[in-house]
Amino acid sequence: MLLRRLIAVAVVGPLLLAGCTSDDGPEPLPSAQDAADAFIAQWNARDYDEMTDLFAPNATWTSERAERVVERALAEGDVTSFEVRRADPVDQPAPGATATAGPLEQEVSYSIEYESAAARAPFELEGELTIAYDKDDGRWGVRWERGLLFPGVPDAAGFAVSYRALARGALLDRSRRPLARRGPPESRSYPFGAVAGSTVGNLAPLSAKEATATAAEGDLVGASGLERAYEPVLAGTPAAKLSIVDRRGETLEVVGRAKGAPGESVRTTLDVDVQRAAENAFGSTVGGAVVIQPKTGDVLAVVSSSPFDPNNYVGVEISPFNRALSGLYPPGSVMKVVTASAALDTGEVTPSTPITGPKEFRGVRNFAGGQFGTISFASAVQNSVNTAFAQLALDLGGRVLTEYAEAFGFNRDHEMPLSTARSSFPRPHDDGDLMFAAIGQAQVLATPLQ
Repeated sequence: MLLRRLIAVAVVGPLLLAGCTSDDGPEPLPSAQDAADAFIAQWNARDYDEMTDLFAPNATWTSERAERVVERALAEGDVTSFEVRRADPVDQPAPGATATAGPLEQEVSYSIEYESAAARAPFELEGELTIAYDKDDGRWGVRWERGLLFPGVPDAAGFAVSYRALARGALLDRSRRPLARRGPPESRSYPFGAVAGSTVGNLAPLSAKEATATAAEGDLVGASGLERAYEPVLAGTPAAKLSIVDRRGETLEVVGRAKGAPGESVRTTLDVDVQRAAENAFGSTVGGAVVIQPKTGDVLAVVSSSPFDPNNYVGVEISPFNRALSGLYPPGSVMKVVTASAALDTGEVTPSTPITGPKEFRGVRNFAGGQFGTISFASAVQNSVNTAFAQLALDLGGRVLTEYAEAFGFNRDHEMPLSTARSSFPRPHDDGDLMFAAIGQAQVLATPLQ
C-alpha cells in the first residue's frame, strides 16, 4: 500500500508543477539594453554570423553580404582597428510590461572609434541605431543598414583615402654625388644621364594589379634598378587624407589626416669616375662588366652595353636589360679559378705538381693550338692550358667540381638588393661535360657580376 502511494505522488507531482508555471497571458518584454549590448559585442568581434542572427526578423541581409560591406569599408578607409560602444543606458520596460502589439522600437545611442593608417589620431563617430521588438519572434532585433558604419553622417556610403607623394629621396654615389636628384617623382632628374643608367633605373606608373593601400594606380614608383630596389626608402610615406563619401564618391566629411614623411636618400657604392672610365674602356663591346673593390666587396661600377638614360623614361613603363647583372654567358677560362681552387683545396695537386698540356686531349684543344708538354700546375694556371685542366677535371670528378662551383656562388641567388640572374653550373653528366665545364664551357653560364 505504501509503495502505491509513493508512485501516485511521483506521477501527480510533475502535473501540479506544470500547472503552476503555465501562463496564458502576454510574455514580459526582455531587456532591450541586453539585446543592444549583445549585438555590439558581436560587431566588435566581427562575427558576422552572430551579427545577422541579431538583425530584425524581417532583415534581408545575409551574413556574407554584411561581411562584404563592413570589410570593404574598413579596407577602403585603411582602418587598422575599431571599437563600437553603447553611449547611454537604454530605457528598460516597466516591471510587468508586455508587448500587446508589435513591433516596439528603441533608439540606442552608440559611438565608433576608428584608427586608420590615413589618420594620425583615432576619430570617433556618434549616432543612434534602432532595435525593434517583434512579439511573434519574441526578441529585439537591430534594423541594420550600411550607414550605421558612419553614425552622425547622413547619406554616408563609405570611406575614401587620398594620398599625396612627398619628395623622393636622392640616389648618391660613394662620394655623395647625385645619381638621381631629390624632389617630386614626376620631376625626377638624373644629372649623369646614361652613366650607370640601367643600374640606377627609372620610375614608371603603378599598375592596377600592383596598387597598394598607400600607392594608387598611376603613381610613379621605382620600376627598375636602384630606384626599384630601394623604393620604400626613397619614396617615404605619402601624406594622407581620410574622408567619408556618399554613393557618388563625393566627400561628406574629412575625418582624418596623416602628415607622411619624405623619402630618405640612399648612398650607393658606385663611383661615377670609375663608372665613366669603365664605360669608356668597354666601348662598343656587347656584354657587361663589373668593377668590384676586392677588400670590401663594394661594387664600384656596373657596365651594360646599350646605354639607358633614365631622364628619357620618367613615367614610362620599361625595364632596361642590365647585361652585367642579368646577362648569362659562358665564363670561359675565368672558370679555371674554380677548378684550380678545387684541385688545390682537395690536395689533388700542389703548385709544383707536374701536369701535361698536349695540343689536344679527348676533344679539348688549347687556344691557338698551343702545346706545352709537361709543366707544373702553377704554369698550367699561368698559361691557361685547356688540356691540362681537362685532365684535372677527370681526376676531380663531377660531384667535387659542382660543390666548389656552388661554393663560389653558382646555382644560388646573389645577396644584393638589385635584381640579378642566377649563374648556373649544372652537374656534368659525362666526361665531355665535365672537361668542358672545368674550362667554363658546356652548359655553364655566369653573369659578369659572378
